[in-house]
Amino acid sequence: MTGKGKKKARSDGEPSSAPSSSKRRKVTEAEVERIVKMSWADSKNTIDTEVYLMRHFETFMGDGKKGWACNLSNKRPHQLQRLRVRYCATILAWEGNNVKKAIGEKATYAFTKLCKNSGFNVNSALLG
Repeated sequence: MTGKGKKKARSDGEPSSAPSSSKRRKVTEAEVERIVKMSWADSKNTIDTEVYLMRHFETFMGDGKKGWACNLSNKRPHQLQRLRVRYCATILAWEGNNVKKAIGEKATYAFTKLCKNSGFNVNSALLG
C-alpha cells in the first residue's frame, strides 16, 4: 500500500518513476558526440583541466562554434599560467574566502623572509 505522495516500487526496488535498467543502459552506453571541436584541446595536459573549465565558463555563451572566442591556444605556453594566477588571485581575494586572512599572513611572512634572504629591497624595486 502506498500513501499519498509515495511512489510505488518496481520489482527491482526502484521507484516507479525511475528509468528502467534497459533505459539506463542505453544512456550509459550511448556514444557521446563532441559538439564543439576545440582547437586548443590538449589530451596530454591533465594538470590544467580546471583552468580550461574556468575559461570555458567565462567565455562560452551556448552558441556552439559560432562566435566562441575563448582565446586559448596551444601555441602560447604562458597563457595557462597567467590564467591560473588570475583565477587563484580571484579566489584568494574573494570576500567569502574564510581562510583569506591566514593565507595573506603566510604569504606576507614568506615574501618578507624571501626578501630578507635574497637582499631584495621592495621599496627600491617599487620606487625605482
